[in-house]
Amino acid sequence: MKNLDQKGFSPFLIVLLVLLVAVIGYAGWMVTSSNSEDAETTTTTQTETSKPIENAEDLDDEVEELNQEDIDAQLDTTEIDEALVQ
Repeated sequence: MKNLDQKGFSPFLIVLLVLLVAVIGYAGWMVTSSNSEDAETTTTTQTETSKPIENAEDLDDEVEELNQEDIDAQLDTTEIDEALVQ
């Protein structure tokens, strides 16, 4: 005759399942908190607002203004350089 008394096995599975859910939840929380800290440190600056473009001449003026803008002058590459060295 087989022994069908397996009362101790089911609570073990429940504890294992709760532990697995806790580990997955903790990992998700760590990723979320890490992303929110990165979002807080990122800043966006807007230097100037341009007037609405109403015709082709306005568009040409804006294109010319953008072509004259030196976007590399505002670029700080020290963080990138340090990351590449490591």
